[in-house]
Amino acid sequence: MATVHLIDVTKQFGNNVVLDQLNLKIDEGEFVAVVGPSGCGKSTLLRLVSGLDTVSSGSVLIGEKCVNTIPPAKRDMAMVFQNYALYPHMTVFDNMAYGLKRRGLSKAMINTRVNEVAALLQLQQYLYRKPLALSGGQRQRVAMGRAIVRSPAVFLFDEPLSNLDFKLRMEMRHEIQKLHQHLKTTCLYVTHDQTEAMTMADRVVILNKGQIEQIGTPREVYQYPATKFVASFIGHYPMNFFSGTVDVQNHSIVTCFGITLPFLSFINALVASEEVLIGIRPEDIILSTSNTPGSIAARVLFIDDLGADQLLQVKTCTGDVMLYLRVPGNLEIASEEISLVLDVAKMSFFSKQTGVAFRVRSSPQAAGEAR
Repeated sequence: MATVHLIDVTKQFGNNVVLDQLNLKIDEGEFVAVVGPSGCGKSTLLRLVSGLDTVSSGSVLIGEKCVNTIPPAKRDMAMVFQNYALYPHMTVFDNMAYGLKRRGLSKAMINTRVNEVAALLQLQQYLYRKPLALSGGQRQRVAMGRAIVRSPAVFLFDEPLSNLDFKLRMEMRHEIQKLHQHLKTTCLYVTHDQTEAMTMADRVVILNKGQIEQIGTPREVYQYPATKFVASFIGHYPMNFFSGTVDVQNHSIVTCFGITLPFLSFINALVASEEVLIGIRPEDIILSTSNTPGSIAARVLFIDDLGADQLLQVKTCTGDVMLYLRVPGNLEIASEEISLVLDVAKMSFFSKQTGVAFRVRSSPQAAGEAR
């Protein structure tokens, strides 16, 4: 095992800055997932750590050693790719053994190591088949097996489950989690699928336009987003946003649909009439009766029946604000006219100008770095 430490890492192609002064430290045995929209620099980050690309400035440290000028083969890493990258003319055994043969290990050592890893991945019965005779999930296990037999200090995963169907992706997520628990090797996992990141990682790194927006545990980045981008990107259902105006004299925020939010500790840092952006997740909006204090009248526009859940798209009668709320799948919506109550304790507040949260309700060490 080894730590991975990126210090002020920048990568640019010509005038195009892909990664801008990134700082990230991954502890020994930690599983860190990097997630973000297409073009944010996820794969470039992985290529810099692996040595397939060189940094424009900054340092990449493996353990305590700077590896900027060290070629990929000497960095003691193993990489699992999206497209498996298996040799089609070789058997499973030969694909897994190839790297060990190149390193000059004895036949007995190779046989022992390949069979141990095949048993770990439940590939014993496929060792003498070729990749074309395997399913997608089996091929991905072979690709992981080829990486595991080398016993590297760091595993790098580049969207390894993208080519699999939904059921197989779920199964392989669990397989990778079990492998990490068993091997306890440092892992850097790049994915565009936030479900993979949130369910597998110890910490999640959210990248946007070449910069780190937030680093934290899955729960932290979901519940306490550091920026509006994180709040809108993380979460299976979209976060709702609406505006509010600060009333310093009354220590409150008046929302665009007329509801006044009670005293909030950070209001003292704001000025009168300053506009803020308020975010709330669909599960934190509650159906209520019209006589409930603080209720908001709304009209149902669409209902997406998702089986266990329903996602309601509604428009408030005051302010014409579009909101989504998540309700149980067996709940009958009897009328288009409904009333809502917002859970103030679950709200997030952002600067309308910068998109940065006014407060992140977790410790700085746990929340990580934000842009």
